[in-house]
Formats: sequence, structure tokens, C-alpha cells
Amino acid sequence: MVEAFLSCFIERNYFKELRQLVFVLVSITLFLLINYLFAISEQSIQKVLANLTIMFSATFAVMYFNSTNNKNKFTDYLYFALLVVLFHSLTNFFLYPLISGNLSSISNWHYECSSFLKLFFYNPQKYSFDVLGFTMVRNQGLFWEPGVLQVFLNILLFLSLFVRRFKLSLVGLISFAVLSTLSTTGLLIMILQFVIYSTTVIRKNILLLPIFIALLLGFYTLASLNLSDKILGDGATSFQVRFFDLVQPVLIAFDHPLTGIGLDDQRYIEVRNRIDYNLWIDGINFDSLEKGATNSIMFFLATAGFPATIFLPLLLKPFFFIFVISGVIYSLNKFKWKTY
Repeated sequence: MVEAFLSCFIERNYFKELRQLVFVLVSITLFLLINYLFAISEQSIQKVLANLTIMFSATFAVMYFNSTNNKNKFTDYLYFALLVVLFHSLTNFFLYPLISGNLSSISNWHYECSSFLKLFFYNPQKYSFDVLGFTMVRNQGLFWEPGVLQVFLNILLFLSLFVRRFKLSLVGLISFAVLSTLSTTGLLIMILQFVIYSTTVIRKNILLLPIFIALLLGFYTLASLNLSDKILGDGATSFQVRFFDLVQPVLIAFDHPLTGIGLDDQRYIEVRNRIDYNLWIDGINFDSLEKGATNSIMFFLATAGFPATIFLPLLLKPFFFIFVISGVIYSLNKFKWKTY
């Protein structure tokens, strides 16, 4: 496959792109090798190879979709995949009261949840709440927590508002799905997108202003209550754990600033549970932190060091960032929304 991919570059005389590709692949390999050799404890070779495979695959995918002929295909494929995520998540949310008594347990060394037929996933011990006499669970869709699902739903919302032709029914379903995650970050991102979208629509029809204000106030009130609960209420532990995961990796990175402690997540858990890295925050059960980190960026800082965290995104440009946020950057720069 790789040989065919490279021959395609040569046949089309894309030597500049080929040089960029080789440079990125060599850089990724050197980064993982250095991180492995200078880790403070023994690292899993299997996980190194897994990281190498993921990064190489993503690089080839970006190169493929970055060509002029394939950019539109990427939007179409992404849109379809996110629609699958949306409709699965809605089914996942409403199905729970009907199948809550027929769930099986899934667990490994760092994660556990309940599942129905290995298609629908829930964490009722952690995310359950009552609505109109029904016990529901925060929607996590296909993912391991609701906060991950809201990221994909907000990307779909962005495509639906600013890239694809506007469909009120679809936007309504996406909004409800985001609400079903009860993710404060998800709600705030959704509100921000609606604010930006409303500025373009209201210019054309000022009569829509009261409707948008009412909707935004409703979403803002819900987000505010959710945020207050996570900071001061029953959900305060969630905020404290996230604060812990924001600060503790910085302490680890200062002790190992150049290459970090190694990308092996299991070794990272062993290090972060050492007594000298405990911040002694009231309300946090330190033993629960054995399940990993909630902040991937700060995890990367602690495990890869400051140079990689600062320069790796620049090194990978335009590959990974084109793949992830090129449409967002283009839209924000132009402030002009393209529709099909």
C-alpha cells in the first residue's frame, strides 16, 4: 500500500509533497524513538508501535484528503460518519430505560462500563440522573465518556450550520444530543456556535432576534447551572479531578522537561500516584486516579516533555491540522459561510 501511495506521488510529480511526507514520517519515528530511549521507566514496545501506526496512518490519510480532488470527499465522508455517531447516540440515550436490566459489564485495567449487545454503552454508577420519574444516563454514545461524544457532535453542528445547507430538524437533533451529554464544555461550545451563526442570520431577518435570544438564554441557564454544580455542588469532584489533571502534569513535566516520562499510559499512572505528586485536594480519592488522565494535552506534556508539546504541532503542520481544523480556520478567517 505504501509503495503504491509513493508511486502515485512520483507519477504526478508531487516531489514537494513527497519530501514533506518523508520528513514528517522520519520526524515521528525519531520522536517516538527518543521518547522510548529516555523514558524514566521501561516502556511497552507494543504501545510504541501502536502510536507509530496511528501517526503514520493519520499522516497518509491527511496527504490523501489534502489533494484538490479529495477535499470535498473528506467533508462528505466526515459528515456521513458524524451522522452515524449522532443517530447512534440518540438511540443510545432513549433506549436505556428499556434495557437497563439487561446490561453486561465491560472492564479492563483502567476502564469499566455497562453495555447492551456491545452496541450501546452506559456508566450508570457514575452518570445516572432522574427525569420525570425515569432514570436516565448521560449520553456517551460510542465513546468512553460524554465529554468525548460532545466533541464529535459539535463538529457535526459546525458542519450543519456553516458548511452544509442548513436543516432545522437536524440542528435540533444535534442540539438535543449535546444536551443529553450534560457536558458543560459541550454546552458552551454549542452556545458559541449559535451566537456566531445568529449574527449572520439576524442581519437578513431581524424578526428572528427574539427567538435566538430565548434559545441562547435557555442554553446559557442550563450551562450555568451545570457549571455551578460541578464547581460547588454534588458534581464538584468532577471539577476537582479535572483541575488536578491540569496542574499535576505540569509538576511532572518540570521534573522531566526535555523528554517527559515516556508515552506509556500505564507507566504514567504509576508515576502520578507517587506521593510527591499528590496535590492533596479535598474530595478527591487519590486511588481513583489509577484510571488515567482526563486532559490529553497535559498528559502529552508530562509524557513527552516541553519541546515536543511546543514544536510537534508546528512540525506536523499542515498535515494533522489540515485534517482536523482546516475548515474551521478557513471559515473563521473569511467569516463567510460556504453552503452546498
